Parts: sequence; structure tokens; C-alpha cells
Amino acid sequence: MIERRDEQDGYEFGHYLDVVRRRKASLVVPTLLVVLVGWLLGSDQISYASTASVLAAPQGTVSSVVDPFETSVADEVAVISSDVVRAAAEAKIGHAVDVTVAQVSDASSVVTITVSGHDRDVQPAAQVYAETYVQVRREQLNRGTTIAIEQLTTRLTDIEAGLAELASQIEDLDLQIAAAVDATAARELTTRRDELVAQRDTLNRRSAAIQPELDELEFAAALNTTSGIELLSSAAEPVVVTGATRVPYAGAGIVVGVVIGLLLAFAREHFDQSVRTIRDVDLVNPDVRVLGVVPTHRRDATQ
Repeated sequence: MIERRDEQDGYEFGHYLDVVRRRKASLVVPTLLVVLVGWLLGSDQISYASTASVLAAPQGTVSSVVDPFETSVADEVAVISSDVVRAAAEAKIGHAVDVTVAQVSDASSVVTITVSGHDRDVQPAAQVYAETYVQVRREQLNRGTTIAIEQLTTRLTDIEAGLAELASQIEDLDLQIAAAVDATAARELTTRRDELVAQRDTLNRRSAAIQPELDELEFAAALNTTSGIELLSSAAEPVVVTGATRVPYAGAGIVVGVVIGLLLAFAREHFDQSVRTIRDVDLVNPDVRVLGVVPTHRRDATQ
């Protein structure tokens, strides 16, 4: 270690510049490393977003039969954010995604699906998520329509079976009434027949009410392949939603790196015992007169 003299001029500004010049590697390397770390940290703070829009308006003809309560756009927003749709979409995307779902306006059936992330691959993720919702929701609605058709068909089958049974009973009563010789018995049979006819008329009215509904459902199911759920616009190009922070982080890295580098440079200077310059000699012993400096010479292979 160089034992510097105690006089004030031993610590003049020029000496510090010499230290920095000699130990420039100790200053530059930490600074570059800290700036690089700051740049990388700043890049992690940048967030991209891509948005797709869908029409979330289940057809009233289908949904009113499947669900006695009217399906609103708010319900569809909940469906888009549901675990069922999210799990199906993330299985296709290959990783979890940050999704924001919003209705364009209170009077609109258009819903936006926005996927955010630190990478620019949010666009395909947003596209896959929107397509998955359309697919899953259509399957749900179509499956509900099929169930409703099956339920109405079963009810009609039961009504037809009941009508056939009533027709048989009425026919038997007609034969009994025609063969009756007692007026009282004939009146009782006639009363019984009137009751069966009233039941038959009730079943006919039920059948007449169900049949148009069933026909409408079957027609809608045959023609309607979208169920009111459509992809309106594909996922847009990613946009930066969080301002770039690389420059501030890199600037802070320069300041921190310079401080660390200076500390390291002066630490090396303090513990390094070698004398390399005339100024080092002057700091060790100002009374020693330097006559010259022998340059460093490297001999090549031919010498």
C-alpha cells in the first residue's frame, strides 16, 4: 500500500483523477453491469395489450326456452371471465393470461376481451381467448336448445299417449251407452264420458300450445349456428399500456454504477502496494527525485 504523505497537497483533485484513470476498469465494469440490470428491470415493467371484440347477444328464441330468465350482456361478461372459458383458453394458449372483459356501453351487446402481458405475444393469446369463448358459449347454448327440444318432445309424447288412452275409454263408454237399457245408468255413463271429453280437450289445448314452440325451436336450431355469439373483430396489434421505463432505470443504473465503481476504484487504490507512476513516487516520498522511467517492453518470439 502506498503510504501517502500527510500534507494537504497529497490529496488534491488531480490525485483523484489519477486514481480514476488508473482504476478505470474498476469504474467502468460495475457501471455497465448496473446499467444492464436497470435496463432489464425496466423492460419487465413494460406491459402490452391486445383487444378482440365479440357479439354477446344470445338469441331470444333459444335462450328464453333454455333459461326462463333472460340472459343479459352482463351475464355474458361473467361467462367470458368464468373458470370454464378461462381454463379452456389457457389450455390452448399454454400458459395463464391476464384478461380484462368489458361491455362497450350499457346499450351495446359488444364486449371487448383484452389480454395483457410483458411480452408482445399477447395478440395470439387474445385471439385464442375470444375464439374459445365463442366456441364454448355456442356449445352451451346449442346443448341447451337440444335439451329443451327433447323436453318438449317428451311432453308431446306423453300427451299423445294420454289422448290415445282417453280415446279408447270414450269409445268403450259410447258402446256402453248405446247398450244401456236403464236411463239412470245411461246418464252416469254419459256424465263419465263428458268428463273424459273435457280431459281430452285439455290435453289437445296443451298439445296445440307446445307444438308451435317445438317447431320454432327446431327451426331455430336448424338455421341458427351462431346462437347470437360471434367474433366481431380479431385481436388487434399489441399496444403499450404501461410506459417504457428502460431509460429511467438505465439512468439510475448509471448513477448507482458510478458510485459503486468509484468506491471499488479507491478501495483497490488503497490496498494496492504497487508504484506505477511518478506521481505515486511523489506521494510516497516527495524528496526522491525521479530521473526517468523505464518503459515496459515485451519481447516477441523472435528475440
